[in-house]
Amino acid sequence: MLHKQTVETQIHQILQEQDTTLAQTLLNTTLTYMLDNFPAPVITDEIMDLGVYLLNDGTTHFYTDNYADLPDELYPLAAFRVMAVNHTNRKVIDPTYISAFDKFSKRYHRIIGGKYTNTSLSTDADDGVYGLASKRARHKAKEQSARDGKQAGLTAQAWLHTWNVHTVTQPHDESTDPKS
Repeated sequence: MLHKQTVETQIHQILQEQDTTLAQTLLNTTLTYMLDNFPAPVITDEIMDLGVYLLNDGTTHFYTDNYADLPDELYPLAAFRVMAVNHTNRKVIDPTYISAFDKFSKRYHRIIGGKYTNTSLSTDADDGVYGLASKRARHKAKEQSARDGKQAGLTAQAWLHTWNVHTVTQPHDESTDPKS
């Protein structure tokens, strides 16, 4: 919990700093701190699902403690997203002046890249159980479910449980399967 409090304090400092160069230095220090003190995410379906929740979230949840149950390996992504969305001086988030940006970006690339599952989307309709159209429909449903969960005040883990229960109880719709 101490590391999360430290990061939140640093994010507040970056957002309030008027000097671009100093804000870039603080951001680099914060990214480095997060890389050193939070584990890298192991890409699982659960982590990717929670990434959907996180990336579709309003940044106010960061401050209202709804990320208390977010795994530590995703917290840095939540913190960076809050800073990036709320910072009005876009020059602060210039990767050419932030040495830790590349390493941070590589660590979270698969989550940021929007894969949304541990298995990648395929352009081959015969690949996978449901085919591409069904996978895309599932991703849209997952994103909508995350938005609905946030509006209901669910935490990340509570939403994930609800999503998993929903997907287990919902039968596969053959009409969206391109092989049908």
